[in-house]
Amino acid sequence: MNTDPQVDIDIINNMLVNEHRKVSNPFKLKRLRNAIIAFKKEDYLQGISLDASYRVYINQPKKGYELVKDAIKKHGNHFILAHALFACANELGDWPLVKSALENILTLDVSDIDKHDFLDIYNHQSIMNIDDSGKFYNILEDFYAIEEQQKIKDNFAMTANMLVEHDVSIMTFRKILKVAIAQIYATYSLNFNVLLSDQKDLQLVFSSDYWSIEDTIEMTTLINDAILAIDDDDFQVEADEVEVFCINFSMDKLPENFSIYNDTDDDLTGLIKSRMKDTPKPNLEVLDV
Repeated sequence: MNTDPQVDIDIINNMLVNEHRKVSNPFKLKRLRNAIIAFKKEDYLQGISLDASYRVYINQPKKGYELVKDAIKKHGNHFILAHALFACANELGDWPLVKSALENILTLDVSDIDKHDFLDIYNHQSIMNIDDSGKFYNILEDFYAIEEQQKIKDNFAMTANMLVEHDVSIMTFRKILKVAIAQIYATYSLNFNVLLSDQKDLQLVFSSDYWSIEDTIEMTTLINDAILAIDDDDFQVEADEVEVFCINFSMDKLPENFSIYNDTDDDLTGLIKSRMKDTPKPNLEVLDV
């Protein structure tokens, strides 16, 4: 990254790189916009990527996606643009676009580290969306040994079976996932983990060690309110089988049969605090979603 003093690197790092709750301060946003314009003069392709990230930050991922698609047509399928396209598609929550962007990245000549990271993301999101269509099995064969392929296939089957056992369709689950991710990205600029767990109810859990307990309560409420706002009776019947909540500790510390709901009249805040207050907060292995 060019560190020319005319380019305000600090505001770019603070708002587009560091994890935080999004800010809407117009002065900071203008400063960020000016920094990106200056950066584009120094490194045009990186500037396009930053411009797309800015669109994502202000909750305009569709405009960012279109911006990058146009740049790819004009300048070629460079990794930096392909990465930006994935980031925009990911925030849109449009799984077909995310899948296409990831498969595109995996065809490029990138470093082994980048390749490994995006393979992990591709497998995780394919399994989470219960989608083994297209190039899924070709990618498994191209990049994984037989034993690893079988492990991924087993995880895929296990996830699919969870939905079947709870009478939740793939389309309903994908819609829940999309709504939840959109609520998180609308509020925060951060990475988070996602877990589908089969307890008494089917649980969709989002985890970030950035969040405070109060943050998890707020996000849990926002996500569930957004799900309940969908005017579709069939969807609501199935969605009721999925318990969705956020935590601020590692997934492997989630107690067995953990639930934020019970038969008492306690409010959501009390329930989550009582279940999380004594839970340790180890460092997370963060996976982009």
